Amino acid sequence: MSLLSTDLLRLFVSPRRVVALRLAGLSRKSVVLKQVYKAAPGHEVDWHGAMFGLESALRELSGGVGKLEVLVSNHFAHYQLLMPQGSAGSLTLEEDRAYAQHCFSKVFGHDADGWELRVSYERAGSPRVCCAIATDFLTALSSRAEESGIKLVSVQPYLAAAFNQWRQQIDNRSLWLAVVEQGRLVLARFEQGAWRWLRSLRIGRRWMEDLPNLVMREQHLAGFNAASTGEVLVFCPEVAVLAVRHDSAFSIKQLQLPARSGFSPVTDGAFGLALVG
Repeated sequence: MSLLSTDLLRLFVSPRRVVALRLAGLSRKSVVLKQVYKAAPGHEVDWHGAMFGLESALRELSGGVGKLEVLVSNHFAHYQLLMPQGSAGSLTLEEDRAYAQHCFSKVFGHDADGWELRVSYERAGSPRVCCAIATDFLTALSSRAEESGIKLVSVQPYLAAAFNQWRQQIDNRSLWLAVVEQGRLVLARFEQGAWRWLRSLRIGRRWMEDLPNLVMREQHLAGFNAASTGEVLVFCPEVAVLAVRHDSAFSIKQLQLPARSGFSPVTDGAFGLALVG
């Protein structure tokens, strides 16, 4: 590893592929390399196959790179929306973590025992997002980076990266955010900028046609009334132009990453998976 290198390697790690970008310059705004590596065949929630693509990317691209950032597919990340407990500030850190672990265990059983949890920071009294990623997966990422002589500086779930990318568009508004990748859709509802509903769903190739119905179903499950239908912001970088039904009860708007040197959101859409956040 070159200690003087300002180049950054960004990897989006998913069940089917690893999307790799090399960003250059002090601001790391220029994309100087784009590559996709296939994962070994396996189940979509099993991260072991993805290590094949990650190892290939590190073997070929880590030379002369100073730092590594990893975006973890929503196939490998699990989410729960934690509702406020007790009065503001009444829970200790240990009690807060135990509550989060309890919420995951109720849904996922003993599988959650081997997951590392991270909880978002929100204003007092607001629901918070808790993300869980397998601890052995995180350990594998760290060890592969160390073996390649590159410093792993960030591991971020894809939903968190997308939310950070579009935080200003959400602001204090009430709307739905749909974060889409191949085979997976995460739907989040915000009310006056606060998280109110969150679900991760498997999707097929016809997801654009199904999207209005999927959002409507989640709206009914969440108990929101028709007046809160409103706007749906969709982030799907692999799709150049979002095609949805015009008779939908929702106002559906596509979010698109800005162009930069070496990257066009129209022709390089799949590489946007590693550029978000």
